[in-house]
Amino acid sequence: MSAHDRYLQRALVLAKQNIADGGRPFGAVLVRNDEIVAESVNTFHLSGDPTAHAELNAVRDLAARQGSAALRECVIYASGQPCP
Repeated sequence: MSAHDRYLQRALVLAKQNIADGGRPFGAVLVRNDEIVAESVNTFHLSGDPTAHAELNAVRDLAARQGSAALRECVIYASGQPCP
């Protein structure tokens, strides 16, 4: 299994767990230099925030912890196509 496949599979695991927790089927994994630096799920069901997409939550988490410059060279893997 390639690294891309592993990260995508992790996003799918997160999405399935989020369904079990009452949420929507969306998970995201943010990777830099072959290391997961953030991961998240859609949290609309918890917050009521329509921007609480898995991808945005992962980006917000990393940016809050390491600053926006930490997003350079990152790749995001998501269980669904991110919204434009």
